[in-house]
Amino acid sequence: MTQQGFRLNRIRQAILWAGLLGFPVMVQAQTVDIEQRQREQLEQQRAQQIQQQEQRATQLNKPPAETVLPQTQPTYPTNDTCFPIQQIHWNQGDIPPPRYLRDQVQAAIIDEYARPQCMNQVQLIALQKNLNNSLIEHGHITSKVSFPSQNITTGTLTIDWYPGVVSKVTYDTSKGKPIGSLSTLYPLQEGRLYNQRHADQALENLKRLGSQGNASIELKPGAQPGSSEIQYSIEPQPYYKRIHGSVGIDNSGSDSTGQYQGNASLTIDSPLYLNDQLTLNYNRNTDVAADQHNTKSLGAYWDVNFGYLNLNLGYTRSTYLRTEPGLNTPEVITEDTALEGKSQDYYIGLGYMLYRNSHSKLQLTSKLGRKASHTYYNQTENPYQMRDYVYLDSGFNYTLYRKDQQYTLSANLRQNLPQHSKALGEIYGYPNWDGKWRVYTLNATANIPFKVKEHPFKYNSSLKLQHGERPLPASEHMSIGSRYTVRGFDETFSLSAEDGLVWRNELAYLYGANQAQQIYLGLDYGVIHGPATEEAAGNSLAGAALGVRGAWHGVGYDLALAMPLHKPKYIKTDTPAFYGSLNWSF
Repeated sequence: MTQQGFRLNRIRQAILWAGLLGFPVMVQAQTVDIEQRQREQLEQQRAQQIQQQEQRATQLNKPPAETVLPQTQPTYPTNDTCFPIQQIHWNQGDIPPPRYLRDQVQAAIIDEYARPQCMNQVQLIALQKNLNNSLIEHGHITSKVSFPSQNITTGTLTIDWYPGVVSKVTYDTSKGKPIGSLSTLYPLQEGRLYNQRHADQALENLKRLGSQGNASIELKPGAQPGSSEIQYSIEPQPYYKRIHGSVGIDNSGSDSTGQYQGNASLTIDSPLYLNDQLTLNYNRNTDVAADQHNTKSLGAYWDVNFGYLNLNLGYTRSTYLRTEPGLNTPEVITEDTALEGKSQDYYIGLGYMLYRNSHSKLQLTSKLGRKASHTYYNQTENPYQMRDYVYLDSGFNYTLYRKDQQYTLSANLRQNLPQHSKALGEIYGYPNWDGKWRVYTLNATANIPFKVKEHPFKYNSSLKLQHGERPLPASEHMSIGSRYTVRGFDETFSLSAEDGLVWRNELAYLYGANQAQQIYLGLDYGVIHGPATEEAAGNSLAGAALGVRGAWHGVGYDLALAMPLHKPKYIKTDTPAFYGSLNWSF
């Protein structure tokens, strides 16, 4: 090697290792930005699939409450004289009344001083009505209580208890064989009290599968008084119709990694005969021949419900390559720099439906996973950006239904577990960081359809809040400035920091057959806070979008023009920005 060549080689190495050891903020920001966009894409794709499951599952067909019970009219003294009730006697069979019912009776016959309550005819009739209303409220719609004719001057109140039990759980076999086991659906066994909430949960477990969206439950009188037979009715599909897929293309990428991104998904219903579901997602840039840049991501998800319990497994893997042009000056000539990134994430999650009634439900969730990410400059790994850690994500999801309106609220705590992690990485500017981090998130949504002079409209709003304990790795920052956060910008940049807020609003006019087409107006706002913004020229964005979405001959589309309404002065973006996506489902 000549002396000049040796000198140029040393210069190139010095520049490269300056990037590795100095951990420049600009290079780190570029790396994190690509990873965040890949993560947003995977999360958005998975969120849409889960939303479709929810839409199918919540279209419940309520079974009628049918039961044959003795009809009795209680008789009491006809005057207004009251009598203290000192004892309750339940006429019951093998199944005792629920605890909440016994507690309600006990509370009614004891006054505030723990003395027997003096009750007259009107109060006793009201108590009987309230007890039956409580049964309905708790989902025990086939059970009943009544007060028989009796002499309450003795101080004893007799209550007849008619439990509505499940005598049998079957499929309607006249329509074909089921594709999944009954044991994974119904939260209670035969011989227990019938609960409408359990039936709702079982129906959700069925209808979340695309090939079982037509499922229903019929409640029939059983052989014994008060008993009911539950019969699932499903029109079985041939095996090939249990496989759902889609392919699509959008322009969510950037020039440095490939602007046009292709995506594909494949979903198999009940592959293990458990009413489970397996989903595979794949994304990559469409200019596959380009050797200067590429992005690829893969997601695999499997989940199954056992009554109120949900078990889910997930795996995602992402890679990217972008090439930065080298220096070409009379003093220095360097080669192009290849910036590569690889990350993978796999987890196991549990969800439990803690509570549900006719208009709301509350689910607890927890997810334990491991994530590893690596960054390379010219095939040399940057040890400062290497991470391999175990994390825990726990929270709750609450859903409220009001007629045809739907509201959701969720909160999560995401944190790493340093004692079980291999590589925690480093944070620029925090040499004494102990490796621990925590992120708190809060999400709220509202879906409100309405009509104006018989013209259908729909208003959607979503709010996301994040707070990260300091210091926080850049990969966990909240990012704004994309079509999935604040619309109006061309995907070439983003703002990110430890804390933030994103508020998205959309007003849509529905038209066409089955109101499947929409014209929508979007208005978004985002703001970030934290040490990462201390030297930034701005920390907030606002934008608007006008678009159309729907489906035509099996092809889904979403096309929009977006404009920035507020941004830092130094940010340059195409105006208007065009967002486009096409998707074909089969």
